[in-house]
Amino acid sequence: MIQGRSSFVYRAKEQFFEEYLLLKVLKPFFNETGPMVIPEPNYEEEFKYDFAFASNDLVIEVTSWKQEEKIARVLKTAQSDGKRLMVLYTEELIDHINEPEVIADKIREALQSREDFILAGEKPHSEHLFVSHSLLHKYRPDAVTKLHVDVNIVDADVLNLNKARALPMFDRANFKLDPNGQYTCSFEVEKMSKSKYNVVNPDDIVAEHGADCFRMFEMFLGPITDAKPWNTQGISGVSGFLRKFWGLFFDSGDQFAVSGETPSREELRILHTCIKKVTDDIERMSMNTCVSHFMIATNELKRLNCNKRAVLEPIVAMLAPFGPHVAEELWRRLGHATTVCDAAWPVLNEEYLKTDTKDFPIQINGKLRATITLPTDVSASDAESAALALEQVQKWLEGKPPKKVVFVPGRMINVVV
Repeated sequence: MIQGRSSFVYRAKEQFFEEYLLLKVLKPFFNETGPMVIPEPNYEEEFKYDFAFASNDLVIEVTSWKQEEKIARVLKTAQSDGKRLMVLYTEELIDHINEPEVIADKIREALQSREDFILAGEKPHSEHLFVSHSLLHKYRPDAVTKLHVDVNIVDADVLNLNKARALPMFDRANFKLDPNGQYTCSFEVEKMSKSKYNVVNPDDIVAEHGADCFRMFEMFLGPITDAKPWNTQGISGVSGFLRKFWGLFFDSGDQFAVSGETPSREELRILHTCIKKVTDDIERMSMNTCVSHFMIATNELKRLNCNKRAVLEPIVAMLAPFGPHVAEELWRRLGHATTVCDAAWPVLNEEYLKTDTKDFPIQINGKLRATITLPTDVSASDAESAALALEQVQKWLEGKPPKKVVFVPGRMINVVV
């Protein structure tokens, strides 16, 4: 079962703007004038302004321009306290949310002015503010409202602002961005549902990446028996693998160039390791690890610049159940008249799985101090001589012979000093 990976945005409440004004404007720009937060009144019927200054008679109220009755009552309170009132509309703060210096200039003018009642001359444009998830740690949790957003306009947890502004929920909205100029979203794994805006249309994925990529990515998400969240962030890795595998069959001029030369032992080791692991994992229905084995084999063959038919053709046959379109096309280009689905499954030769050398860890008094590469069938005496000749080991011996050297064939060398 594939669950949905829901994305969330955060819409600011009025208390967010009060916290924002204190943190981003009043304290940084007016700390010398002693900005003070006015506590909430004890009764709901009371209306009190939000901020005052120790060295100035100006007080500030942060509210929406729609709250005309509240503004009138706060003005009355300010006048009774002998204060001058400046009203900062939340919508005005939204318009300039990424420009705190603009609001600071307005407050600076109000501090120097002697007007009793100061408010914006023009109606602000914005109505809603959405705050980047990466900034929420600076504010109280109840200062924002958490909302689902369409996952199709979110990439790697970053909201596509151009697409977002075209949606009704972001009409007349502005965004409080992080220092990188991005709006980040949070996510949760939930049941895939239209109401949670986490439904992904597979046709869109196929149109962008191809059917084989979509098919293999579904397998790559995890064990077929487990529930897992749908997350397209990793699909580029599968797409890159298919492009790299395709590239093994072509030269730099994009011409089909598969060689009939005899493969090296290293190339055959890579092939037969892939045959063994993919065959075993298919039996266990572990499709995600099969895709991983294809990726590993492709990377290793790319490193060796391998284009040998004897290596690539068996891998194409194994790839067919996973990426049938790519496999079929390559099979035809390899000169076959019948479909790749009729091809025999490659036969494992375990002789090629054996390696000629192995890295042996060297422990001195039980602690790892060095490693050495030796033949896999090295004798105990040869392993002891090679280990004791290492400069890293000589440093610990201090010119004295070791008390004992323990060689565990195929595993390790332990020196006791």
